[in-house]
Amino acid sequence: MDVLIKANQSPSHYYMAARAYSGVVYDNTTTTAIIQYNGNYTPPSTPAFPNLPDYNDTDATTNFTRQLKALASKDHPIDVPKTVDVQMFVTISVNTLPCANNSCDGPNGSKLAASLNNISFVHPEVDLLQAYYRKLVGIYETDFPNMPATVFNYTADELSDELLLPERATKAKVIEYNSTVEIVFQGTNLLNAAENHPMHLHGDHYDNNELGQEFQLQFVPVDALVTPSRVIILLQIQQNARH
Repeated sequence: MDVLIKANQSPSHYYMAARAYSGVVYDNTTTTAIIQYNGNYTPPSTPAFPNLPDYNDTDATTNFTRQLKALASKDHPIDVPKTVDVQMFVTISVNTLPCANNSCDGPNGSKLAASLNNISFVHPEVDLLQAYYRKLVGIYETDFPNMPATVFNYTADELSDELLLPERATKAKVIEYNSTVEIVFQGTNLLNAAENHPMHLHGDHYDNNELGQEFQLQFVPVDALVTPSRVIILLQIQQNARH
């Protein structure tokens, strides 16, 4: 979450604090910072610490999240492009790479490696933009695929171990200036790690009983993505009575 702070208070020192809201195992350490105004004033010996909601304060969480709204209005229009120049379907996975003598802490002595379209990024010796600007060769390849090389049931409970080993490469997607790009991100259940990346939504039917919200998703088969008009992604948010 991005937060914009308006510095409109009397010059002083102020605490900024946050804590997690969750019912699962997590680091419950409260994170804090102190905002110090510039100017001539006598700072307090100890800034006042804010009163934070409890970790399980559902009402406080619900009251906050219900205030989050899009800016879509006449003054802030959201104009979604109707014509797409480049379509990409990108899988996001947690894979494994072998270690010498099976000496790493991952499954079977391997190490974990994230991948996009089963390609695990290898950091180049020169920044990609510098290599592009200087027309350096051999730093990266421009053939990052629009689709994964292998199509499979990405969310199946049991997946072949052959899918665990990704290609290691430094690949980029070169796109013409001012192009409209459609990217569909698809998480995979390799290593039962479908939730271990920041771009995912629980589905196909997900009830958040604590917050009184229900998410329902319906997806079409992957091969239908070839024709954008056939893509149907339905996200319905229902406010239910909290259980």
